[in-house]
Amino acid sequence: MHLRHPSVASVTDEGGFDHQAPAIEIRPDGVIINGGNPGEQGLRRQVHENRGLPRYSQQQAAHAQSYLWSDRFINALDPELSSSDEFMKKPGLLLLLGQLPATPVRHVFQEFLAANWRMTEDWTSNPVDLVKAELFKSQFRDPGWLLTLKSLPRQQPTLPGQSIKLGRRGEIPGANQPDEDEVGPVELKSMNLWFEASAQMMLSLMNRMQLAAANQTLPASHSDELDVKLHRDAEPIYDARLELLREKGLGHTAAMPDLTTVNYVRMEMTQLDERTIEHYERAVRNENVFSILNNNGMWIESTKLDRMTGELVSTDILISRSRVRKSVVPKDVDSDAQRILSPGHPIVIEVLTVRIPDPDKYLQQSKVTQK
Repeated sequence: MHLRHPSVASVTDEGGFDHQAPAIEIRPDGVIINGGNPGEQGLRRQVHENRGLPRYSQQQAAHAQSYLWSDRFINALDPELSSSDEFMKKPGLLLLLGQLPATPVRHVFQEFLAANWRMTEDWTSNPVDLVKAELFKSQFRDPGWLLTLKSLPRQQPTLPGQSIKLGRRGEIPGANQPDEDEVGPVELKSMNLWFEASAQMMLSLMNRMQLAAANQTLPASHSDELDVKLHRDAEPIYDARLELLREKGLGHTAAMPDLTTVNYVRMEMTQLDERTIEHYERAVRNENVFSILNNNGMWIESTKLDRMTGELVSTDILISRSRVRKSVVPKDVDSDAQRILSPGHPIVIEVLTVRIPDPDKYLQQSKVTQK
C-alpha cells in the first residue's frame, strides 16, 4: 500500500511554552551571529542550509525513500553509528538520522542520549543542544523519536516554591528516571528541557497527523486500531493511521518487521465532564499527567511494552481548550473549518498512539536470521 508520509506538509506547532528569543541569529548568507556554543550553532546552521534545498515531487521522494530506508543504506551507516561520540560534531548526520524510521538507528541514538542526557559544558557530548535548537519541534520527523524522548529523565518545570515531583518510570527499556536525592540544579534543568522536547514532539506529530487526515493522504484510523477506547458517544472530526514499513533484505525475512504504526484521533466537545477525564485516566496504564499549553491542556501519557507483539507503545491523550489547540488545517482544505473553529466547541480531545519494535527483540532476531 502506498502511503504518503505526513512530513511532506510543514505545519506550525503551538507548543504553549514560553520560549525566549533564540540566542543565535542567522544572517541570510548563513553566517551565525550573537553567540551560542559550537554544537547549537552547527545544528542551526544545518537547518538553515537545508531550507535552501529544492522541493521534490512525491515520485522523487518515494524513490529516495526506497533507498534511504533500505538495509543497504542502514548498514552503510554502521561506521557512523558505531562512533556516537562524534554525533554532535556532525549536524548533517543528526538531521538525517532524525528522518529514518529504522530500529537500529533509534537504538544507537537512544543509548547515546541515555548516556549523555545531563547538560555539560563539553558541546561534543551535550545533546541537550538538540532541544535548544528546537529540532524536535519541526526537524525530526521519525515518530519513533517520541518514545526515545520519553525514555529519558524528564521533569515538568515547576513554579518557584513547588517541590519536585518526578514522573513515573514507565515500562520502556532504558528509562532512567533518577531518585529525587540525585537531582541537582544541572539534572533538573536537563530534565526540564527533555520534558519540553517530548511535549514538542508529541504536539508536532499530532499536527502532522491532523493535516494528513484533512488532506486524505492517510487512511482513517479505526477505533479498534487505536490502543485506547474512546469515551462514550465520541465523534472524531479527524482521524488517521500511518504505517511506515521499512523494506527488509533477504537476510531478514524471518525477523519481525521494522514497522512503525501511528494512529491519531481529534474530537471536539461543547463541554467536558469529570467522567470523560476519568475515562481516559483509566484507559492509560501507568500514566503520567502533566499540565501544558500554559495550563490550558491536560497531557495524559504513558509508555509500555506489548509482550504479545514485541512492540513498544506510546499513548498520548491531550485534553485542551480549542483556543490553544486550534485546527492546523487551512480553511481552503477543509470546508468544515469554520464549524470546527466555532466557539460552540471549546474543548478538544486528541488521542495519539505510536508503536515501534522493541529494539532488543528486533535486533536479536535480526542477528539470528543473518547467520
